[in-house]
Amino acid sequence: MNLVEIRETVVKISGRYDLVVDTTDWVDNGMDFYINAGQNMLDRMGIIKESEIPLALPLAIGEYSVTFSQRCMSIFEVWVNNTESRTKLEKAKKLSDLKEYYPELVSVITSGTPLYYYPASVRALEAAGRDDLGTFLNLALPDVNLDYRGIIIGPPTDEAMILEVFGKFYQDELTTDDQENYWTSLAPEILIKAALYQVYTFSGRIKDATNMFNALG
Repeated sequence: MNLVEIRETVVKISGRYDLVVDTTDWVDNGMDFYINAGQNMLDRMGIIKESEIPLALPLAIGEYSVTFSQRCMSIFEVWVNNTESRTKLEKAKKLSDLKEYYPELVSVITSGTPLYYYPASVRALEAAGRDDLGTFLNLALPDVNLDYRGIIIGPPTDEAMILEVFGKFYQDELTTDDQENYWTSLAPEILIKAALYQVYTFSGRIKDATNMFNALG
């Protein structure tokens, strides 16, 4: 099934025809919100292994941080590789530990193969003037979308490498009628139940929502 087929089915079962424009093309008029909410709930429940995937990001010479917009729930491991070898990075216990390992200006830190990493917040308050006096090992991007994630590494790399992030990721958000993903293709009945749970919850139909949630098991 694809998104429009999921949408049509959820509308027919729930009776919420107000959430589509018409019953000819089943154009979205709010139903996709509930479908995606249900999908996100399923991903957070950790039902499928397909949520655990690697993400490869380019790391240029001298870089010590990366950001990415893929919908990441959690990070398990981080590796770097070049044309000859692969190295697993050790996660610093705290961001302050990483800063203590490399307290100098980035310009004077001896670059090399990265050894440590720490997930960074890409949201900061009053961060515009942080580097006015010097650039340190840090990452704060207050103007980006909050869907972004960031990783700080140390030391800065002395060669172009690939940063491999192994973690748990959400399925792609469903936005176009012909779109498919794991849930729509391999477990559409579970996605339909999850979407109905969201419809019932937001409608105050708690008993129906509870029954539908139990049906997910």
